[in-house]
Amino acid sequence: MRKLILLFVLANMALLVHAQSLSCADLKSGEFYYYPKNTLVQYHIYVTGNVEKVVSMNKRKGAAFYDSSLYKIEWKDDCTYTLKYMEGSGMTDEELKFATKHKIAYRVDTIAADYYVFDSHLDKLSGGFMGKDTMWKHPQSHFEDNMLFVPTDPNVIKKHHFSDTSRVALLYVYRPGKLKLSFSDLFLSYQEIPMGVLKNKSALVFALYKEGTFNLHSWINGNKEVGNFPLEVKFGKKYYIRAEMIWGLYMTGNTKLQFTPMDPKEGKDEFEAIYQQ
Repeated sequence: MRKLILLFVLANMALLVHAQSLSCADLKSGEFYYYPKNTLVQYHIYVTGNVEKVVSMNKRKGAAFYDSSLYKIEWKDDCTYTLKYMEGSGMTDEELKFATKHKIAYRVDTIAADYYVFDSHLDKLSGGFMGKDTMWKHPQSHFEDNMLFVPTDPNVIKKHHFSDTSRVALLYVYRPGKLKLSFSDLFLSYQEIPMGVLKNKSALVFALYKEGTFNLHSWINGNKEVGNFPLEVKFGKKYYIRAEMIWGLYMTGNTKLQFTPMDPKEGKDEFEAIYQQ
């Protein structure tokens, strides 16, 4: 038994030393596996020199092969780089238009023995935040548990007869109409996954697929102030959240972002008045 414990300790020490010795330079070539948050898709990624090949591991219906794309890599420094689309197959017209118009900027945040964590931004690191995710060095089996939320519609919810025994929760998030800051977009994310944009006097609805405490986050482009709210999710519940931009004098500027959990009846009335506009 002592020998087994010793071997276990030594093995974990070896993994720790290996993780500490890895650097961004180790990510500039090799094979990786990517399972984007809040999706059921999988990618096998090959990095060679200044080219990244992304191969879908989800076979497209009716296609005789797996879709793949090539991207040009431009390293800005040891741990930041951009990807620019070169060529590929399987994209929709809208996806292709986006890919040819924009670059995606990445910053490596944390490197471990079997994975690294990165955040992504539109065009450059100071551009729009697109999310934080994980790249793996070996295939994973947990990707089927990736789904956290999907946008939905109140009419769809009514058809499915949502009740307190349902195996999902519902999030109704809305932004009241105000004259000040009415032209500013309010960006939303859930566990660092982009959800959408709330314009002045607008609303969104989401089905939530996991119980637990999850973070709602809001921000305005170019503004230092952010809004955060820990939402404790339980299946069969409806959550009405008012998201606001409040004008005033604050340490971070002249705008304060705020989430307010609402009483279900009051929240429903306010939400419906906006959603039905």
